[in-house]
Amino acid sequence: EEVSEEELLAAVKRAHELAIRAGNRSTQSRTELLLGRLVGGKEGIEHAERSLELARATGDRRGARESMRFLAELLFVHEPARIDETFDLLDESIEDSRQTGNLESLALGLVGRARLLATSGGRQDWIDAYHAAIEAVEKIRDLQPDGTVGARLFSRWPAASDATLTALAWLDPILLG
Repeated sequence: EEVSEEELLAAVKRAHELAIRAGNRSTQSRTELLLGRLVGGKEGIEHAERSLELARATGDRRGARESMRFLAELLFVHEPARIDETFDLLDESIEDSRQTGNLESLALGLVGRARLLATSGGRQDWIDAYHAAIEAVEKIRDLQPDGTVGARLFSRWPAASDATLTALAWLDPILLG
């Protein structure tokens, strides 16, 4: 049986309330992020900001990186005047991913940065960002011993595979022709 969006939102709100009552700030951070994803828009920004604040306060680096990436996406779409903050969040997420050696988080941050630069940056910055994103995804694939697993893993990165085609098109105008 499928859960409706309304039921899901109600369940996450209930979990959020319970986390607050229990004083479980880590779970509160996760439910703030879920609420942000469910409601989106400006309200989603508020939830993502609270999620990030709580993740930082509890030392949850993975949660903080996820909150930063999501908040950056929302800011880019709904508050374009905060563009510098948007890229600062992505850069912080990317740097923390490098420091912790989390390749998946690194790839997600680089793909997100490349996607935003595709519509807001200079051509060379955009191309360089996509190259970095593709390299990060390829590093993950290289860790997989089986080609089938690697192919399955790459399929989880549609933005990266789309990026490959788009970047190639920009790099070689003959492909468009």
